[in-house]
Amino acid sequence: MNMKKLFALCLALVAVMTVSAVDFSFLTSMPKGWTSNPDPYGFESTGSARGAQYTSSATLTLTGATEVTEVKIVAASNVAGKNTIAVKVGNTTFGSTETLAKAADQNFTFAGSKTNGDVVISITRSEKSIYIKTVSITGKVVIGQDTMQLDTTYVYDEPTIVEPFDSLGSNKAYAFIDNNIYINVTQGARYNEYFSCNAGATMTIAASKPIKGITIDGLIKKNFDVEASSGDVEYMDASEDEVEGTPVLIIKNVNEDTLTLTCVKQMRVYALNVYFDANPTDSIGGGGGDDDYTFDYEPTTPTDILIVFGDSVEVEYDETYAGFDVYMWNEDYEFDMFLYSDTTDDQTIIPVGNYAINDTYTSGTVQASPGGDEWYDYPTVLMTDFEYDTEYQGWYYNTAYYIQAGTVTVERDNDKVNISVAATSHYGSTITLGASWKVTESTGWQEVKAEKEVSKSLRNGRLIIRRNDKNYNTLGAELR
Repeated sequence: MNMKKLFALCLALVAVMTVSAVDFSFLTSMPKGWTSNPDPYGFESTGSARGAQYTSSATLTLTGATEVTEVKIVAASNVAGKNTIAVKVGNTTFGSTETLAKAADQNFTFAGSKTNGDVVISITRSEKSIYIKTVSITGKVVIGQDTMQLDTTYVYDEPTIVEPFDSLGSNKAYAFIDNNIYINVTQGARYNEYFSCNAGATMTIAASKPIKGITIDGLIKKNFDVEASSGDVEYMDASEDEVEGTPVLIIKNVNEDTLTLTCVKQMRVYALNVYFDANPTDSIGGGGGDDDYTFDYEPTTPTDILIVFGDSVEVEYDETYAGFDVYMWNEDYEFDMFLYSDTTDDQTIIPVGNYAINDTYTSGTVQASPGGDEWYDYPTVLMTDFEYDTEYQGWYYNTAYYIQAGTVTVERDNDKVNISVAATSHYGSTITLGASWKVTESTGWQEVKAEKEVSKSLRNGRLIIRRNDKNYNTLGAELR
């Protein structure tokens, strides 16, 4: 046996917790001893740090507890009055069913007489997301530490493919395939179909024999960069497409049992292919890169544009990319902006502050447009010169300004939110615009705007707009 193998053998330990309260954190993974059915959608450990996220009803179970008298839960919800939690120990109901408000760090206490049995937390989700951050149990709890033993005689497939990540068990801190490949991601998140390695995080891959090379299928951001503990790295310079069956990252000549990657920018891993006998034969070329994007719809002669959008604004929080998609319009222009923010407790209200427009993809910034392709012009972009398309029964635009630098300012004035934008486009046009709308307790946005449903159909890089299953022109008149 090679004594250098980092993960050759770990002994299983069992600890009995007899202190007055045993605390479990759900910020980055399922705590030891707990199971979840179904698995959480993901884990929020930064920003609002609300913990395990559930987009459907679920049951969390801790087996073998004794002398339990109290269960305390810190939870959160993205909607008020719709989602609930309840607790049982054995067959005994503790406390009563609690309905969550729309807030983070809500504290609930479920008490009962001294009881033995499984601790079961029932999550009933009706709308949006519910989060479990911590659970504290007063009583005695038996926690088993997981065993990991990598078999040095195991015969791997060539390559061994790890996908999707949700199938690898409920413990989100690490995962196994055939008990012989170990994966650990720090400061990442794990969802049903992919592993996310955030900017500055590390991803460690270990096996029971030397790894020759790996390929990763997934998604990487523009100017993506990665550092590898060994091997030769090849990756796309830029890609914002999910690439199925095609690698976005290749590392050859690793020749070590353990490979650690440090992501300078975020990477989503949809499939990990590990090679042992020979280097991957794949080669990255053609896909990705700045050449994939064009600026065909922007006039090359700079101009000055001043726009007031008033209260014609729609905002939606995208939990996958951790930011706000902000959409504004008037009779002449439409503006699509993506504002990164993982620090808000209320996902209907954009935090006040100054946001730089750049391509760092980090919280507190606004996405600079990389341009467009044959299907879409990517945020942040200003669209104008609309025409009606009789074939598709919708409006499309002839001109787009690709916003690439500047500042977005978000302010609050009592019950109003004000946004102002001072920016420059790809070919040097200056864009100055503003919007203001009233905040309400019921929706977070002006009621008349909150009920709108907008779809964006795209043809040859041009936007076709439908609202509430009807077509409207830019003056708001319905087209029949």
